[in-house]
Amino acid sequence: MFGPLSSRACRRASVLVVQALVTGCTLTAVVAAAGAAPAAAPAPPKWLTPRDLSEVGADAVIPDLAVDPPGNVVVVWAQAKQSSWTVQAVARPAGGTWSAPHALSVPADHVASPQVVVSGSNVLAVWERYDGRNLIAQVADRNPKTGAWNPATSLSLPGRDAQAPRIAVDERGDAMAVWASVSASGWTIQSAFRPAGGSWQPTVAVEPPEAGTAAPDVVLDRFGHAVVVWASTAGSGWRVNAAYRGSNGAWSKTFALSGPDPSGSLAPQLALESTGDVIAVWSRSIGTSTVVEQATRAAAGGAWSAATQISPSGPDALAPEIAVNQRGDAAVVWTSSDPSGLGVVALLRRASRAWGPPAMLVSDVSGPLAPQIALDPKGDALAVWSHSTSGYSRVQAAGLSAGSRSWSSPRALSRPGADALIPQVALDAVGDGAVAWARYNGQSFVIQGVGYDGSGPELDKLAVPASGVVGKRLTFAVTAKDVWSAVRSITWSFGDGTAGSGRLTGHTYTRAGRFTVQVTATDSVGHVTSVRRSVSVRAA
Repeated sequence: MFGPLSSRACRRASVLVVQALVTGCTLTAVVAAAGAAPAAAPAPPKWLTPRDLSEVGADAVIPDLAVDPPGNVVVVWAQAKQSSWTVQAVARPAGGTWSAPHALSVPADHVASPQVVVSGSNVLAVWERYDGRNLIAQVADRNPKTGAWNPATSLSLPGRDAQAPRIAVDERGDAMAVWASVSASGWTIQSAFRPAGGSWQPTVAVEPPEAGTAAPDVVLDRFGHAVVVWASTAGSGWRVNAAYRGSNGAWSKTFALSGPDPSGSLAPQLALESTGDVIAVWSRSIGTSTVVEQATRAAAGGAWSAATQISPSGPDALAPEIAVNQRGDAAVVWTSSDPSGLGVVALLRRASRAWGPPAMLVSDVSGPLAPQIALDPKGDALAVWSHSTSGYSRVQAAGLSAGSRSWSSPRALSRPGADALIPQVALDAVGDGAVAWARYNGQSFVIQGVGYDGSGPELDKLAVPASGVVGKRLTFAVTAKDVWSAVRSITWSFGDGTAGSGRLTGHTYTRAGRFTVQVTATDSVGHVTSVRRSVSVRAA
Protein backbone atom coordinates (compact mmCIF):
# COMPACT_ATOMS: atom_id res chain seq x y z
CA MET A 1 0.00 0.00 0.00
CA PHE A 2 2.84 2.35 0.60
CA GLY A 3 5.70 3.63 -1.46
CA PRO A 4 9.40 3.71 -0.55
CA LEU A 5 10.14 4.28 3.10
CA SER A 6 11.05 7.69 4.42
CA SER A 7 14.33 8.56 6.09
CA ARG A 8 12.82 7.46 9.42
CA ALA A 9 13.35 3.85 8.38
CA CYS A 10 17.06 4.45 7.88
CA ARG A 11 17.87 5.62 11.37
CA ARG A 12 18.21 2.35 13.23
CA ALA A 13 21.83 1.13 13.26
CA SER A 14 20.74 -1.94 15.21
CA VAL A 15 19.13 -3.20 11.98
CA LEU A 16 21.84 -1.84 9.71
CA VAL A 17 22.07 -4.69 7.24
CA VAL A 18 18.32 -5.30 7.03
CA GLN A 19 17.60 -1.62 6.46
CA ALA A 20 20.19 -1.39 3.69
CA LEU A 21 18.82 -4.41 1.87
CA VAL A 22 15.10 -4.11 2.52
CA THR A 23 13.92 -0.55 3.10
CA GLY A 24 15.66 1.17 0.24
CA CYS A 25 17.92 3.36 2.39
CA THR A 26 21.05 4.44 0.56
CA LEU A 27 24.32 2.93 1.71
CA THR A 28 25.64 6.39 2.52
CA ALA A 29 22.77 7.08 4.89
CA VAL A 30 23.14 3.73 6.62
CA VAL A 31 26.90 4.01 7.06
CA ALA A 32 26.52 7.52 8.41
CA ALA A 33 24.23 6.17 11.13
CA ALA A 34 26.53 3.27 12.05
CA GLY A 35 27.42 3.04 15.68
CA ALA A 36 24.11 4.40 16.92
CA ALA A 37 23.33 2.97 20.33
CA PRO A 38 20.49 3.52 22.76
CA ALA A 39 21.23 5.51 25.86
CA ALA A 40 19.05 3.17 27.93
CA ALA A 41 17.28 -0.19 27.72
CA PRO A 42 14.57 -0.08 25.03
CA ALA A 43 11.18 0.97 26.38
CA PRO A 44 8.16 -1.21 25.55
CA PRO A 45 5.56 0.08 23.10
CA LYS A 46 3.11 2.53 24.64
CA TRP A 47 -0.62 2.84 23.98
CA LEU A 48 -1.85 6.40 24.28
CA THR A 49 -5.25 7.51 25.57
CA PRO A 50 -8.13 7.04 23.08
CA ARG A 51 -9.87 10.17 21.90
CA ASP A 52 -13.07 10.92 20.02
CA LEU A 53 -12.56 11.81 16.34
CA SER A 54 -16.10 12.21 15.04
CA GLU A 55 -18.60 15.02 15.41
CA VAL A 56 -20.60 15.33 18.64
CA GLY A 57 -24.25 14.33 18.29
CA ALA A 58 -23.85 12.22 15.15
CA ASP A 59 -23.80 8.44 14.73
CA ALA A 60 -20.43 7.44 13.28
CA VAL A 61 -19.74 3.86 12.14
CA ILE A 62 -17.63 1.69 9.80
CA PRO A 63 -14.20 3.31 10.25
CA ASP A 64 -11.20 2.69 8.03
CA LEU A 65 -7.67 3.85 8.68
CA ALA A 66 -4.35 4.24 6.84
CA VAL A 67 -0.88 5.23 8.06
CA ASP A 68 1.96 6.19 5.72
CA PRO A 69 5.66 5.38 6.37
CA PRO A 70 6.46 8.71 8.14
CA GLY A 71 3.53 8.17 10.54
CA ASN A 72 0.79 10.43 9.11
CA VAL A 73 -2.68 9.02 9.85
CA VAL A 74 -5.98 9.31 7.96
CA VAL A 75 -9.29 7.92 9.24
CA VAL A 76 -12.60 7.79 7.33
CA TRP A 77 -16.06 6.61 8.38
CA ALA A 78 -19.77 6.70 7.56
CA GLN A 79 -21.82 9.16 9.63
CA ALA A 80 -25.52 9.84 10.12
CA LYS A 81 -26.82 13.14 11.44
CA GLN A 82 -30.56 13.77 11.50
CA SER A 83 -31.05 10.84 9.09
CA SER A 84 -28.59 12.33 6.61
CA TRP A 85 -25.51 10.25 5.84
CA THR A 86 -22.05 11.43 4.79
CA VAL A 87 -18.52 10.04 4.59
CA GLN A 88 -16.23 11.90 6.99
CA ALA A 89 -12.44 12.08 7.32
CA VAL A 90 -9.86 13.30 9.81
CA ALA A 91 -6.07 13.41 9.56
CA ARG A 92 -3.18 13.62 11.99
CA PRO A 93 0.29 14.58 10.74
CA ALA A 94 3.18 12.83 12.45
CA GLY A 95 3.94 14.69 15.67
CA GLY A 96 0.86 16.91 15.19
CA THR A 97 -2.77 16.98 16.29
CA TRP A 98 -6.00 15.55 14.89
CA SER A 99 -7.87 17.71 12.41
CA ALA A 100 -11.56 18.50 12.66
CA PRO A 101 -13.87 16.11 10.73
CA HIS A 102 -14.40 16.94 7.07
CA ALA A 103 -17.28 15.68 4.89
CA LEU A 104 -16.05 13.94 1.74
CA SER A 105 -19.52 13.26 0.33
CA VAL A 106 -22.71 15.27 0.02
CA PRO A 107 -25.59 14.26 2.33
CA ALA A 108 -27.56 11.18 1.23
CA ASP A 109 -30.03 8.61 2.52
CA HIS A 110 -27.27 6.00 2.58
CA VAL A 111 -23.47 5.71 2.50
CA ALA A 112 -21.39 2.62 3.27
CA SER A 113 -18.12 0.77 2.67
CA PRO A 114 -15.68 3.69 3.19
CA GLN A 115 -12.03 2.82 2.55
CA VAL A 116 -8.90 5.00 2.63
CA VAL A 117 -5.51 4.22 1.09
CA VAL A 118 -2.15 6.01 1.23
CA SER A 119 0.99 5.71 -0.88
CA GLY A 120 3.65 8.39 -0.75
CA SER A 121 1.82 11.71 -0.89
CA ASN A 122 -1.26 10.11 -2.48
CA VAL A 123 -4.36 9.77 -0.28
CA LEU A 124 -7.66 8.49 -1.70
CA ALA A 125 -10.97 7.39 -0.20
CA VAL A 126 -13.78 5.41 -1.83
CA TRP A 127 -17.33 4.58 -0.73
CA GLU A 128 -20.84 3.76 -1.94
CA ARG A 129 -23.68 6.34 -1.79
CA TYR A 130 -27.34 6.33 -2.71
CA ASP A 131 -28.04 9.12 -5.22
CA GLY A 132 -31.83 8.82 -5.13
CA ARG A 133 -31.97 6.15 -7.83
CA ASN A 134 -29.00 3.86 -7.41
CA LEU A 135 -26.09 3.02 -5.18
CA ILE A 136 -23.05 4.62 -6.80
CA ALA A 137 -19.30 4.23 -6.24
CA GLN A 138 -17.56 7.50 -5.42
CA VAL A 139 -13.96 8.51 -4.78
CA ALA A 140 -12.15 11.58 -3.45
CA ASP A 141 -8.45 12.36 -3.26
CA ARG A 142 -6.47 14.78 -1.12
CA ASN A 143 -4.32 17.54 -2.58
CA PRO A 144 -0.74 16.54 -1.67
CA LYS A 145 0.39 20.18 -1.39
CA THR A 146 -2.46 21.73 0.60
CA GLY A 147 -3.85 18.65 2.35
CA ALA A 148 -7.38 19.67 1.30
CA TRP A 149 -9.77 17.06 -0.05
CA ASN A 150 -10.95 17.49 -3.64
CA PRO A 151 -14.66 17.10 -4.49
CA ALA A 152 -15.96 13.56 -4.89
CA THR A 153 -16.04 11.89 -8.30
CA SER A 154 -18.67 9.31 -9.27
CA LEU A 155 -17.13 6.22 -10.87
CA SER A 156 -19.96 3.77 -11.52
CA LEU A 157 -22.25 3.73 -14.54
CA PRO A 158 -25.72 5.34 -14.37
CA GLY A 159 -28.63 2.98 -13.85
CA ARG A 160 -26.59 0.29 -12.10
CA ASP A 161 -26.17 -0.33 -8.38
CA ALA A 162 -22.57 -0.32 -7.17
CA GLN A 163 -21.64 -2.05 -3.92
CA ALA A 164 -18.57 -2.63 -1.75
CA PRO A 165 -16.04 -0.49 -3.67
CA ARG A 166 -12.34 -1.00 -3.01
CA ILE A 167 -9.37 1.07 -4.13
CA ALA A 168 -5.59 0.78 -4.44
CA VAL A 169 -2.91 3.37 -5.22
CA ASP A 170 0.75 2.94 -6.13
CA GLU A 171 3.69 5.17 -5.22
CA ARG A 172 3.45 7.11 -8.50
CA GLY A 173 -0.18 8.01 -7.90
CA ASP A 174 -1.85 5.53 -10.28
CA ALA A 175 -5.15 4.40 -8.74
CA MET A 176 -7.54 1.52 -9.41
CA ALA A 177 -11.08 1.21 -8.01
CA VAL A 178 -13.27 -1.89 -8.26
CA TRP A 179 -16.80 -2.71 -7.09
CA ALA A 180 -19.64 -5.19 -7.50
CA SER A 181 -22.31 -3.94 -9.90
CA VAL A 182 -25.77 -5.17 -10.83
CA SER A 183 -28.20 -4.37 -13.64
CA ALA A 184 -30.93 -6.21 -15.52
CA SER A 185 -28.29 -8.26 -17.35
CA GLY A 186 -26.73 -9.57 -14.15
CA TRP A 187 -23.86 -8.96 -11.72
CA THR A 188 -20.32 -7.97 -12.72
CA ILE A 189 -17.17 -6.62 -11.18
CA GLN A 190 -16.58 -3.12 -12.57
CA SER A 191 -13.36 -1.09 -12.49
CA ALA A 192 -12.02 2.39 -13.13
CA PHE A 193 -8.38 3.46 -13.51
CA ARG A 194 -6.75 6.83 -12.90
CA PRO A 195 -3.20 7.38 -14.16
CA ALA A 196 -0.92 9.47 -11.96
CA GLY A 197 -1.67 13.15 -12.50
CA GLY A 198 -4.63 12.35 -14.76
CA SER A 199 -8.38 11.87 -14.60
CA TRP A 200 -10.48 8.79 -13.99
CA GLN A 201 -10.92 6.77 -17.16
CA PRO A 202 -14.26 5.26 -18.24
CA THR A 203 -15.64 2.35 -16.24
CA VAL A 204 -15.05 -1.12 -17.68
CA ALA A 205 -16.27 -4.59 -16.71
CA VAL A 206 -13.74 -7.07 -15.35
CA GLU A 207 -15.92 -10.12 -16.12
CA PRO A 208 -19.03 -11.02 -18.13
CA PRO A 209 -22.38 -10.90 -16.25
CA GLU A 210 -22.89 -13.57 -13.59
CA ALA A 211 -25.76 -14.63 -11.34
CA GLY A 212 -23.95 -12.95 -8.44
CA THR A 213 -20.70 -11.21 -7.52
CA ALA A 214 -19.50 -9.84 -4.19
CA ALA A 215 -16.57 -8.78 -2.00
CA PRO A 216 -13.96 -7.53 -4.51
CA ASP A 217 -10.45 -6.57 -3.44
CA VAL A 218 -7.64 -5.02 -5.49
CA VAL A 219 -3.90 -4.32 -5.37
CA LEU A 220 -1.76 -2.18 -7.66
CA ASP A 221 1.99 -2.67 -8.16
CA ARG A 222 4.57 0.06 -8.77
CA PHE A 223 4.06 -0.20 -12.54
CA GLY A 224 0.31 0.40 -12.36
CA HIS A 225 -0.55 -3.27 -12.97
CA ALA A 226 -3.62 -4.43 -11.02
CA VAL A 227 -4.85 -7.73 -9.62
CA VAL A 228 -8.45 -8.10 -8.46
CA VAL A 229 -10.20 -10.96 -6.65
CA TRP A 230 -13.89 -11.41 -5.89
CA ALA A 231 -16.56 -13.99 -5.06
CA SER A 232 -18.75 -15.06 -7.96
CA THR A 233 -21.51 -17.54 -8.71
CA ALA A 234 -23.14 -18.79 -11.88
CA GLY A 235 -26.04 -20.05 -9.79
CA SER A 236 -24.63 -23.27 -8.32
CA GLY A 237 -21.98 -22.47 -5.72
CA TRP A 238 -19.57 -19.57 -5.18
CA ARG A 239 -15.90 -19.41 -6.13
CA VAL A 240 -13.01 -16.99 -5.68
CA ASN A 241 -12.09 -15.53 -9.07
CA ALA A 242 -9.15 -13.35 -10.08
CA ALA A 243 -8.13 -11.18 -13.02
CA TYR A 244 -5.05 -9.16 -13.99
CA ARG A 245 -4.72 -5.81 -15.75
CA GLY A 246 -1.38 -5.17 -17.44
CA SER A 247 0.26 -2.32 -19.29
CA ASN A 248 -2.18 -2.58 -22.22
CA GLY A 249 -5.06 -1.57 -19.95
CA ALA A 250 -7.10 -4.70 -20.68
CA TRP A 251 -8.29 -7.18 -18.07
CA SER A 252 -7.26 -10.81 -18.48
CA LYS A 253 -9.72 -13.67 -18.59
CA THR A 254 -11.17 -14.67 -15.24
CA PHE A 255 -9.23 -17.33 -13.35
CA ALA A 256 -10.89 -19.46 -10.66
CA LEU A 257 -8.73 -19.67 -7.53
CA SER A 258 -10.98 -21.79 -5.33
CA GLY A 259 -13.29 -24.71 -5.46
CA PRO A 260 -17.04 -24.22 -4.98
CA ASP A 261 -18.58 -22.89 -1.78
CA PRO A 262 -22.32 -23.18 -1.14
CA SER A 263 -22.44 -20.33 1.40
CA GLY A 264 -20.92 -17.46 -0.57
CA SER A 265 -19.02 -16.25 2.52
CA LEU A 266 -15.61 -16.41 0.85
CA ALA A 267 -14.44 -12.86 1.74
CA PRO A 268 -11.30 -12.89 -0.47
CA GLN A 269 -8.46 -10.54 0.50
CA LEU A 270 -5.27 -9.53 -1.35
CA ALA A 271 -1.81 -8.40 -0.30
CA LEU A 272 1.00 -7.18 -2.57
CA GLU A 273 4.56 -8.14 -1.72
CA SER A 274 7.57 -5.95 -2.55
CA THR A 275 8.63 -8.53 -5.16
CA GLY A 276 5.37 -7.96 -7.04
CA ASP A 277 4.00 -11.34 -5.98
CA VAL A 278 0.38 -11.26 -4.82
CA ILE A 279 -1.12 -13.35 -2.02
CA ALA A 280 -4.85 -14.07 -1.89
CA VAL A 281 -6.62 -15.53 1.14
CA TRP A 282 -10.27 -16.47 1.64
CA SER A 283 -12.54 -18.72 3.68
CA ARG A 284 -14.41 -21.63 2.09
CA SER A 285 -16.87 -24.22 3.29
CA ILE A 286 -15.55 -27.76 2.81
CA GLY A 287 -17.88 -30.49 3.94
CA THR A 288 -18.91 -29.72 7.52
CA SER A 289 -16.33 -27.01 8.27
CA THR A 290 -14.99 -23.74 6.91
CA VAL A 291 -11.26 -23.30 6.28
CA VAL A 292 -8.91 -20.51 5.22
CA GLU A 293 -7.14 -21.07 1.91
CA GLN A 294 -4.45 -19.14 0.07
CA ALA A 295 -2.94 -18.87 -3.40
CA THR A 296 -0.01 -16.84 -4.72
CA ARG A 297 0.43 -15.13 -8.07
CA ALA A 298 4.08 -14.94 -9.07
CA ALA A 299 5.05 -11.59 -10.58
CA ALA A 300 7.62 -13.18 -12.87
CA GLY A 301 5.37 -15.60 -14.73
CA GLY A 302 1.96 -14.30 -13.80
CA ALA A 303 0.70 -17.77 -12.84
CA TRP A 304 -1.38 -18.53 -9.76
CA SER A 305 -0.37 -21.38 -7.49
CA ALA A 306 -2.86 -24.04 -6.52
CA ALA A 307 -5.02 -23.16 -3.53
CA THR A 308 -3.77 -24.58 -0.22
CA GLN A 309 -5.41 -24.74 3.19
CA ILE A 310 -3.55 -22.76 5.86
CA SER A 311 -5.97 -23.00 8.79
CA PRO A 312 -6.00 -26.12 10.98
CA SER A 313 -8.79 -28.62 10.45
CA GLY A 314 -11.54 -28.71 13.04
CA PRO A 315 -12.77 -25.26 14.11
CA ASP A 316 -14.40 -23.09 11.48
CA ALA A 317 -12.07 -20.37 10.16
CA LEU A 318 -13.86 -17.24 8.93
CA ALA A 319 -13.21 -13.79 7.42
CA PRO A 320 -9.40 -13.84 7.04
CA GLU A 321 -7.37 -10.62 6.86
CA ILE A 322 -3.80 -10.45 5.53
CA ALA A 323 -0.86 -8.06 5.81
CA VAL A 324 2.63 -8.14 4.29
CA ASN A 325 5.74 -5.99 4.65
CA GLN A 326 8.63 -4.97 2.41
CA ARG A 327 10.98 -7.75 3.41
CA GLY A 328 8.52 -10.53 2.61
CA ASP A 329 6.90 -11.34 5.96
CA ALA A 330 3.18 -12.11 5.84
CA ALA A 331 0.55 -12.45 8.57
CA VAL A 332 -3.06 -13.64 8.48
CA VAL A 333 -5.74 -13.43 11.18
CA TRP A 334 -9.21 -14.93 11.19
CA THR A 335 -12.16 -15.67 13.45
CA SER A 336 -12.17 -19.22 14.79
CA SER A 337 -15.46 -20.83 15.78
CA ASP A 338 -16.11 -24.07 17.65
CA PRO A 339 -18.66 -25.25 20.24
CA SER A 340 -16.77 -23.47 23.04
CA GLY A 341 -17.14 -20.05 21.39
CA LEU A 342 -15.28 -17.68 19.11
CA GLY A 343 -11.60 -16.81 19.01
CA VAL A 344 -8.89 -15.05 17.02
CA VAL A 345 -6.14 -17.05 15.34
CA ALA A 346 -2.97 -15.57 13.83
CA LEU A 347 -0.62 -17.18 11.34
CA LEU A 348 2.81 -15.78 10.46
CA ARG A 349 5.19 -16.48 7.59
CA ARG A 350 8.65 -15.01 7.76
CA ALA A 351 10.36 -14.06 4.49
CA SER A 352 11.31 -17.06 2.32
CA ARG A 353 9.93 -19.49 4.90
CA ALA A 354 6.82 -21.62 5.26
CA TRP A 355 3.82 -20.61 7.35
CA GLY A 356 4.46 -21.11 11.04
CA PRO A 357 2.10 -22.73 13.54
CA PRO A 358 -1.22 -20.98 14.25
CA ALA A 359 -1.43 -18.93 17.45
CA MET A 360 -4.69 -18.51 19.35
CA LEU A 361 -4.70 -14.87 20.48
CA VAL A 362 -8.02 -15.02 22.36
CA SER A 363 -10.67 -17.71 22.80
CA ASP A 364 -14.08 -18.44 24.34
CA VAL A 365 -15.53 -15.13 23.17
CA SER A 366 -19.29 -14.80 22.84
CA GLY A 367 -19.63 -11.99 20.29
CA PRO A 368 -18.19 -10.21 17.24
CA LEU A 369 -14.44 -10.21 16.68
CA ALA A 370 -13.61 -8.82 13.20
CA PRO A 371 -9.82 -9.23 13.64
CA GLN A 372 -7.38 -7.04 11.70
CA ILE A 373 -3.59 -7.30 11.30
CA ALA A 374 -0.68 -4.99 10.49
CA LEU A 375 3.07 -5.54 9.94
CA ASP A 376 5.93 -3.05 10.02
CA PRO A 377 9.14 -3.37 7.93
CA LYS A 378 11.06 -4.98 10.81
CA GLY A 379 8.51 -7.78 11.08
CA ASP A 380 6.66 -6.59 14.19
CA ALA A 381 2.98 -7.60 14.00
CA LEU A 382 -0.03 -6.01 15.66
CA ALA A 383 -3.51 -7.59 15.72
CA VAL A 384 -6.76 -6.00 16.94
CA TRP A 385 -10.30 -7.30 17.37
CA SER A 386 -13.58 -6.70 19.20
CA HIS A 387 -13.87 -8.91 22.31
CA SER A 388 -17.44 -9.48 23.48
CA THR A 389 -18.05 -10.61 27.06
CA SER A 390 -20.26 -9.47 29.97
CA GLY A 391 -22.82 -7.99 27.62
CA TYR A 392 -20.62 -5.57 25.68
CA SER A 393 -17.62 -5.55 23.32
CA ARG A 394 -14.21 -3.95 23.90
CA VAL A 395 -11.41 -3.50 21.39
CA GLN A 396 -8.36 -5.57 22.26
CA ALA A 397 -4.87 -5.83 20.79
CA ALA A 398 -1.91 -8.20 20.87
CA GLY A 399 1.57 -7.79 19.43
CA LEU A 400 4.41 -9.98 18.22
CA SER A 401 7.92 -8.55 17.97
CA ALA A 402 10.16 -9.60 15.11
CA GLY A 403 12.53 -11.47 17.42
CA SER A 404 9.85 -13.30 19.41
CA ARG A 405 7.83 -16.43 18.86
CA SER A 406 5.08 -15.56 21.32
CA TRP A 407 2.31 -13.01 21.02
CA SER A 408 1.71 -10.66 23.91
CA SER A 409 -1.33 -11.11 26.11
CA PRO A 410 -4.45 -9.29 24.89
CA ARG A 411 -4.72 -5.69 26.02
CA ALA A 412 -8.00 -3.75 26.16
CA LEU A 413 -7.82 -0.45 24.23
CA SER A 414 -11.38 0.85 24.56
CA ARG A 415 -13.03 1.77 27.84
CA PRO A 416 -15.42 -0.72 29.51
CA GLY A 417 -19.16 -0.33 29.78
CA ALA A 418 -20.18 0.13 26.13
CA ASP A 419 -19.77 -1.61 22.80
CA ALA A 420 -16.63 -0.86 20.75
CA LEU A 421 -16.68 -2.45 17.31
CA ILE A 422 -14.98 -2.78 13.91
CA PRO A 423 -11.38 -1.92 14.88
CA GLN A 424 -8.88 -0.99 12.17
CA VAL A 425 -5.08 -0.96 12.58
CA ALA A 426 -2.03 0.24 10.64
CA LEU A 427 1.70 0.65 11.35
CA ASP A 428 4.27 3.04 9.92
CA ALA A 429 7.84 2.44 8.77
CA VAL A 430 9.39 2.09 12.24
CA GLY A 431 6.67 0.51 14.34
CA ASP A 432 4.48 3.43 15.40
CA GLY A 433 0.84 3.11 14.46
CA ALA A 434 -2.81 3.79 15.18
CA VAL A 435 -6.09 1.99 15.79
CA ALA A 436 -9.61 3.33 15.19
CA TRP A 437 -13.02 1.88 16.08
CA ALA A 438 -16.67 2.79 16.59
CA ARG A 439 -17.87 3.02 20.23
CA TYR A 440 -21.30 3.65 21.71
CA ASN A 441 -21.16 6.55 24.20
CA GLY A 442 -24.64 6.07 25.63
CA GLN A 443 -26.34 8.30 23.06
CA SER A 444 -24.68 7.58 19.73
CA PHE A 445 -21.75 5.82 18.14
CA VAL A 446 -18.51 7.81 17.92
CA ILE A 447 -15.28 7.05 16.10
CA GLN A 448 -12.35 6.80 18.48
CA GLY A 449 -8.65 6.67 17.67
CA VAL A 450 -5.61 5.75 19.70
CA GLY A 451 -1.90 6.11 18.99
CA TYR A 452 0.62 3.30 19.34
CA ASP A 453 4.08 4.63 20.22
CA GLY A 454 6.54 1.92 19.27
CA SER A 455 9.74 3.84 18.49
CA GLY A 456 11.92 6.77 19.46
CA PRO A 457 12.05 10.28 18.01
CA GLU A 458 13.12 11.02 14.46
CA LEU A 459 16.41 12.91 14.25
CA ASP A 460 16.54 15.37 11.38
CA LYS A 461 18.73 18.25 10.17
CA LEU A 462 21.69 16.90 12.10
CA ALA A 463 24.62 19.34 11.85
CA VAL A 464 27.96 18.02 13.14
CA PRO A 465 31.15 19.70 11.84
CA ALA A 466 33.41 17.30 10.02
CA SER A 467 36.51 19.06 11.35
CA GLY A 468 37.62 21.71 13.81
CA VAL A 469 40.59 23.37 15.49
CA VAL A 470 41.73 23.05 19.09
CA GLY A 471 40.47 25.99 21.14
CA LYS A 472 37.78 27.10 18.67
CA ARG A 473 34.13 26.55 19.50
CA LEU A 474 32.14 24.22 17.25
CA THR A 475 28.37 24.33 16.87
CA PHE A 476 26.17 21.18 16.89
CA ALA A 477 22.47 21.11 15.99
CA VAL A 478 19.64 18.65 15.46
CA THR A 479 15.84 18.62 15.33
CA ALA A 480 13.89 15.82 16.99
CA LYS A 481 10.24 14.92 16.41
CA ASP A 482 8.25 12.00 17.70
CA VAL A 483 5.16 10.67 15.95
CA TRP A 484 3.04 10.29 19.10
CA SER A 485 4.88 11.55 22.19
CA ALA A 486 6.68 14.70 23.25
CA VAL A 487 10.46 14.79 22.98
CA ARG A 488 11.69 14.83 26.59
CA SER A 489 15.40 15.44 26.11
CA ILE A 490 18.23 15.83 23.60
CA THR A 491 21.72 15.07 24.90
CA TRP A 492 25.17 15.16 23.31
CA SER A 493 28.36 13.24 24.02
CA PHE A 494 31.37 14.90 22.38
CA GLY A 495 33.74 11.94 22.62
CA ASP A 496 36.24 13.62 24.92
CA GLY A 497 34.46 12.96 28.19
CA THR A 498 32.23 16.03 28.04
CA ALA A 499 28.52 16.38 27.30
CA GLY A 500 25.90 18.91 26.25
CA SER A 501 22.17 19.15 25.78
CA GLY A 502 19.51 20.79 23.65
CA ARG A 503 18.70 21.18 19.97
CA LEU A 504 21.57 23.65 19.53
CA THR A 505 24.79 23.46 21.52
CA GLY A 506 28.49 24.21 21.24
CA HIS A 507 31.74 22.64 22.34
CA THR A 508 35.42 23.55 22.35
CA TYR A 509 37.95 20.74 22.08
CA THR A 510 41.16 21.12 24.11
CA ARG A 511 43.22 18.54 22.25
CA ALA A 512 43.68 17.28 18.73
CA GLY A 513 42.32 13.93 17.56
CA ARG A 514 39.34 12.19 16.01
CA PHE A 515 36.27 12.18 18.24
CA THR A 516 32.94 10.36 18.04
CA VAL A 517 29.99 12.65 18.70
CA GLN A 518 26.71 11.01 19.74
CA VAL A 519 23.34 12.73 19.94
CA THR A 520 20.49 11.01 21.76
CA ALA A 521 16.81 11.98 21.81
CA THR A 522 14.37 10.48 24.32
CA ASP A 523 10.61 10.79 24.17
CA SER A 524 8.20 11.07 27.08
CA VAL A 525 7.55 7.31 27.24
CA GLY A 526 11.25 6.39 27.27
CA HIS A 527 11.94 5.49 23.64
CA VAL A 528 15.42 6.47 22.51
CA THR A 529 17.06 7.29 19.18
CA SER A 530 20.84 7.85 18.90
CA VAL A 531 23.15 8.72 16.02
CA ARG A 532 26.95 9.06 15.91
CA ARG A 533 29.21 11.20 13.75
CA SER A 534 32.96 11.76 13.68
CA VAL A 535 34.82 15.05 14.13
CA SER A 536 38.53 15.51 13.26
CA VAL A 537 40.17 18.19 15.41
CA ARG A 538 43.62 19.50 14.49
CA ALA A 539 46.09 21.52 16.50
CA ALA A 540 45.90 25.32 16.28
